[in-house]
Amino acid sequence: MIRQKKPQGRKGPKAKTGCRTCKIRRVKCDEGRPACQQCVRTGRTCDGYSIWDNPRLPLPPRTHNSLLSRPLTPSSLANTSDDERSGIEWFMVNTSAKMPGVFESKFWNLLVLQASWSEPAILHAVLALGAAHKCDALIYNSSSDAQLSGCPEGLQRTLSHHYSRAIALLQPYLAVQSKENLRVALISCIVFACLEFLRQQYQTGNALLQNSFKLLNDMRPQCGGGTILLTPGPTSIDDILVEEIARLDIQATLLGHGSRQRYLVDSQPLSSIQHPDFRTVRVARKQLDALLCVVHVN
Repeated sequence: MIRQKKPQGRKGPKAKTGCRTCKIRRVKCDEGRPACQQCVRTGRTCDGYSIWDNPRLPLPPRTHNSLLSRPLTPSSLANTSDDERSGIEWFMVNTSAKMPGVFESKFWNLLVLQASWSEPAILHAVLALGAAHKCDALIYNSSSDAQLSGCPEGLQRTLSHHYSRAIALLQPYLAVQSKENLRVALISCIVFACLEFLRQQYQTGNALLQNSFKLLNDMRPQCGGGTILLTPGPTSIDDILVEEIARLDIQATLLGHGSRQRYLVDSQPLSSIQHPDFRTVRVARKQLDALLCVVHVN
């Protein structure tokens, strides 16, 4: 009688660090970014890393450009092409500075950049947005003698590739709805909406913005009457996401789109404060956003 050999799988507890694929396989992950070498070497899809283990922890204080000054280490860019590294640099230097305008945004200057190293879906969404911004800049800055009629073909291919890749990588997150997965989907949806607005595809961008509200409603409860509460200073990842969605929605409302969503700052309507005390520019900005919302929704 021939005895069958038992499968020689790795024994021991499930890995606690590394990408999701290596955790499931219970193998040691080298934690390369955006995809680990263990997955690349074996031909598997690296499902990325989670930065959402404790999303309610306060984010450490950072200066406006602290992430931009952080060096790009070889391990974090080991599995990206030269074109992708160039696209990442363009986004960090140009796009992340353009999107928030004159006000500081922790979403663009902190959260998106951090999440793009952890989640391949967000990285490809960022690369697509950067390509759209670069295309827009080339058209705007082209001379009158050589005015571009549209996005250069090579850049358009890059945009389409990363856009479709990001959507494909998001499917597992949408199939299993956990808070962690919803956050990844929500960040990507916000980036997609901005991409479409930048391409002047306002109807598509507005539809994506409405999808962002649906994801947000699934992720966290609202105040009474469906009102969304804006905190004076975001202290968590969720606060940053709410702030960015509200800002986009109010801008869209001023242009005749938007959701007609109501916002509240500090749990107290601006109209009930006789002499509002704006401790920071950020607080004043949020009160102005809430006031604009009242004017255009009512």
